[in-house]
Amino acid sequence: MSSSPSIISSENKKIKKIKILLYHCDYGSWIYTTALQLKTYIDLLYPATAEKLEWLIPLQNEVSDEELLQHIKQNKVDILCTSHYLWNHEHLTNQLCRIKDRLHHQTVIAGGPSIDVNVNEKFFQQHPYIDYAVYGAGEQAFVDIVNHLVLGSPLIAFNTSNCAWKNSNTGKIVVADYKFVKMLEASPFLHNETMFINMVENNQHPTPRLAYTLTRGCPYACTFCDWNSGLGNKVSRRKNTYQQEIDLFQRVGITNIYLADANVGQYDEDISMIEYFAKKNLKENAGFNVGGSFSKLKKENNLKIFHSMARGQLMRKTFNFSVQEINQEVMKNINRPDVGWDVHLAMIEELTTSYPHLIAKVQLIYGLPGQTLHSWQQTLQTVTEKNILPLVFLNEPLPASPAMCDPEYQKQFQFEYVYSRRISTKKYFSYIPKKSNSFDQSDLVAMTVITGIYWAMSYINLALIENNVETLNIAEVVLDFLNSDYYKHLHTNLYENWTTKNNFYFTKGIDQDSVEIIDNGLHAYLICNSVFLKYLLKFVPSHNQKKFTKLSINSTFKNYMKIVDSDLD
Repeated sequence: MSSSPSIISSENKKIKKIKILLYHCDYGSWIYTTALQLKTYIDLLYPATAEKLEWLIPLQNEVSDEELLQHIKQNKVDILCTSHYLWNHEHLTNQLCRIKDRLHHQTVIAGGPSIDVNVNEKFFQQHPYIDYAVYGAGEQAFVDIVNHLVLGSPLIAFNTSNCAWKNSNTGKIVVADYKFVKMLEASPFLHNETMFINMVENNQHPTPRLAYTLTRGCPYACTFCDWNSGLGNKVSRRKNTYQQEIDLFQRVGITNIYLADANVGQYDEDISMIEYFAKKNLKENAGFNVGGSFSKLKKENNLKIFHSMARGQLMRKTFNFSVQEINQEVMKNINRPDVGWDVHLAMIEELTTSYPHLIAKVQLIYGLPGQTLHSWQQTLQTVTEKNILPLVFLNEPLPASPAMCDPEYQKQFQFEYVYSRRISTKKYFSYIPKKSNSFDQSDLVAMTVITGIYWAMSYINLALIENNVETLNIAEVVLDFLNSDYYKHLHTNLYENWTTKNNFYFTKGIDQDSVEIIDNGLHAYLICNSVFLKYLLKFVPSHNQKKFTKLSINSTFKNYMKIVDSDLD
């Protein structure tokens, strides 16, 4: 049995209508579909349970403690479900801790990628305000918990999966085994059209974004990732629903669509789906802006998809290539399947030649095993010298990934991770590498600063090309910058913040100005910084200096960055 009593009326044991609220605590513009998926699963497979439930419109954005409590009280919420991701987990758990004593009969069910109850024996000790924890795909676990709460059905480990709770009789923590849950064939959007429309209307952002999935799981096992909670490589897919779903998105005005499958293009149907999005833009002026993470190996499908996206105006400025590293030894270390940089480069050259108004960006990760400061700089140089924009992420191994859970893997590469604060205002913490057998803590700081320089210079050069101005020699700029006081200031500040207060962000800029810059936001700071832009003038040929200065004054580089960043990554 669990620690929470069944939600049953004491009078004649009549079962009341149970109200369920999902709270996603998002800081941005996303529409979360978890409630649609859970409701569809219960409606179709457990209709008797469905009759006892009332689904409230999810709270998608972050609210204050008082706002959350007031919303729970006004709507008479019985079950509060929270969604935990890297970017909100610390904030959300702190908020639950603060309000738990002010909740009355409400049961708290926590789920999401950052719920590590299956690998963390101290989970409920660390989070006593959570009654039930769901890891991995949560539909079956959720319905089993709800049946226990609503109907009084026993919750027994071998009869359920993907969840954990505290046994009220023994006080012991019960963790049910993992089980892969297939994606339903029914569309959660079409099945819950009214609820979805209400969710869109309740989202207050002027241009909300939707993470759209047709496939669950990933057949690969990259060490920093945790698809299927790192517990398997099974994949399932919902087929033949995309046309009606896209029609619905168009009707309700959702135009920013992020294809959230692990490998868009893995299925031929993905090509047809993209063509349908493109047709909507070209023939009906739908205005769809589509991004995603594309197949690691089926590059022939990716190429067809990119051509359709370009012709259908599905991106504003960029083709997005998910590469992670061009160094094959590093790729081997992270168990990442790949076709090789030469294949990516050939695709990029074909696409940017066919569509010269568009550019290519390549997703890269640093802080990976086998990377050195020198090898990482080589990667950045190789990418940027081809006028390709790097889109860079720090290695953030997810809670259930092999990099976090496999002690042999950590031992092999002598990895040490540290749970560091990375954004001050939102209290965003995550595990990041502290050192490995190929880099130390100072190296990682240097990699961060170098990344910011290359990234900023890539934006600037691409903007210069668009304005018919001669580009700068990035290697020359970087070499000079690395020997400047500007670089020393940035490196010293980030290193001291990290080693003294465990804050992995900048609080002083290149000229010792007071700032607050997230680790992967240095490039944006540099592009907008007058001191940095003035510094670059010495690398600009004399006949172009007036043009460069005018572009700087007119915020051309900053505006170009905004246009590029408007595409969905």
